[in-house]
Amino acid sequence: MKQIAAALLCIFFLLLAIIGALLPVIPTVPFLLAALFFAAKVPFLQRHLLNNSKFKRFRQLLADERGKPSPIFSGISIILLWVSLTITGVMIKNLLLRIFLLMIALAVTRYLLAGCCKNK
Repeated sequence: MKQIAAALLCIFFLLLAIIGALLPVIPTVPFLLAALFFAAKVPFLQRHLLNNSKFKRFRQLLADERGKPSPIFSGISIILLWVSLTITGVMIKNLLLRIFLLMIALAVTRYLLAGCCKNK
């Protein structure tokens, strides 16, 4: 019963990811990651998604074979993070929220740099 529910959720999130790839308003990556999460509960879906040629390129961009974030993905993520949070920080008037955004940006940057830049 759990595998059926996981399979249905996987397909649901995969469809949302496909719709998100076509429509610029809906995000793609969170739905794709959710689909991969639920696919891990169903071996057939996990094999199918991980061996799919289109998802294989996406996976290689995100992480290496050991699951460490790739330097390209980390660099792009850090740039987009700081640009978006800087714009948001300029628009926000509340000092506490600005400090909170800065703390989030520093923590995420540290996490991404620690993951991709460790000695191999």
